[in-house]
Amino acid sequence: MTSIRRLVLDVLIPLNMPIEDLALKLSKVRGVDGVDILIQEVERKVEASKMTIEGSDINFTAVKDILDKAGASLQSIDRVTCGERIVG
Repeated sequence: MTSIRRLVLDVLIPLNMPIEDLALKLSKVRGVDGVDILIQEVERKVEASKMTIEGSDINFTAVKDILDKAGASLQSIDRVTCGERIVG
């Protein structure tokens, strides 16, 4: 069975949620080795971000649960990398 190795997500984060706290929470998910959050735009109540999550076997359900609990809104899954190694 193959595993998710990289996710690139378009996420709206509430302004009251420090991105460093969110990144730390996501980095503790089983199978996650690293998290990068790039703020692309600050709007009235949210920050539009691009999240890159890499690891050996990312538990997407756990990632989604953390985003939901933080009040973040997953807008789209822009990239998924699966398999034995990361390509591209």
